[in-house]
Amino acid sequence: MILAMMIVYIVVLYLVFNVFKLVQPSTRNQIYVTLIGCAAIYCILLLINVFQPMSTDLRVLRAVIPLRTRMDGTVVEVAAKPNSPLKKGDLIFRVDPAPYQADVDRLEAMLAEAIQQAKMLPQKLASAEANEQRARADLVDAQQQVKVLGTNLDAAKASVDKFAAQEKLAKEKYDRQKALIASNATSEEDLQESERSYRTAQASSIQAIAARDAAQVAFDAKIGDVNTIVIQAEEAVRQAVAARQNAKLALDSVINGENTTVARIRAELRSARIDLVDTRVVAPDDGIVTNLSLRPGQNIRATEGGVVTFVRDADFIIGATFDQPSLNQIKIGDAAEVAFDDLPGQTFQATVCRFNLGIPQGQVLSDGRLLDTTPESHGRFFIGLDVEGITNLSLPAGTAGAATVYTDQGKALVPVRKVFFRWYTWLNYINTEMEVTAP
Repeated sequence: MILAMMIVYIVVLYLVFNVFKLVQPSTRNQIYVTLIGCAAIYCILLLINVFQPMSTDLRVLRAVIPLRTRMDGTVVEVAAKPNSPLKKGDLIFRVDPAPYQADVDRLEAMLAEAIQQAKMLPQKLASAEANEQRARADLVDAQQQVKVLGTNLDAAKASVDKFAAQEKLAKEKYDRQKALIASNATSEEDLQESERSYRTAQASSIQAIAARDAAQVAFDAKIGDVNTIVIQAEEAVRQAVAARQNAKLALDSVINGENTTVARIRAELRSARIDLVDTRVVAPDDGIVTNLSLRPGQNIRATEGGVVTFVRDADFIIGATFDQPSLNQIKIGDAAEVAFDDLPGQTFQATVCRFNLGIPQGQVLSDGRLLDTTPESHGRFFIGLDVEGITNLSLPAGTAGAATVYTDQGKALVPVRKVFFRWYTWLNYINTEMEVTAP
């Protein structure tokens, strides 16, 4: 741009000195005119850069969403095509849903079973209460049994004495019959009868002794001062009470009018159904997918980063970065113009709509590190622009261009800046591979 101004100035000098001869050619005049021209060009450039700043660092920014699945699995379908328009909700890719469908089926069966079990809880409580009553009745019976154990033991001892006496008498009779049979004083039948009586009395005596020993064991079966029969009955009562309390807790365990087990399984089922739905990754908004390298058969994990890059149609931002001296003049609402490198010769009206009041060089992080005082280059600030008439344009993310802001100061320089700015747009016809710098 400086070269263009110099060429124009040289042409003017040629016309003044050689064609129209408005000034007498001389070395002194030529030096004066040259110095004055250079100073004028420098002042114009200085003032125009301060009061009507221009930036060749215009950018088109779009909201980019890295998409990934919440579910691990194998990709079975990739429905989207790279850079093809998508509507909100359109399928992009799908993970194998079979394992997640199996979880849904399993939880549906568990839910049906839990609902049936919840319906049976009142009957279970009634049964537990009946069992507790029986256990308490058995405890009373056990306590009564313990009270008669001593009497039973005395009776068993008396029976032993009685049957021992009967055995003794039967043996004496049997012995007499054996002595008489030797002298033929009795018959063989009487001897056999006395032997049978003796054997019967002997067996009865043995049974009485066994009954006495059993009664003695039952009487002596104690832990501390409590008989084991009572202890067993008390333990049965405790178990029955615990079973009744558990049945009561299960019946009373309700949240929002529903059994907690049923509610828990129902919540797990909802989560499983969400997981099943999430095997389908769909477009979150209108836009396109790019960088699509996903293929069927590929295994992906939920812990991985985005596997598909989605670019939204809406919410794009257009702005340019400006040097810090220019910020003092720029205000929200100032008029501006923008040009895009891929649209040579075209300019668009715009308005300053936002400031990003901060750059990385100005941040202090609470990470335990000391402040870095290493000298850095002066950062540029991002100015957002509201551009008119671009709704029908296809502006990919990253589209570059230039922007100029017309401030309230130095309005006389606006025509000059407009000429310079259009010069930039015209150069884009022939300078597509070269960087065009602004004055």
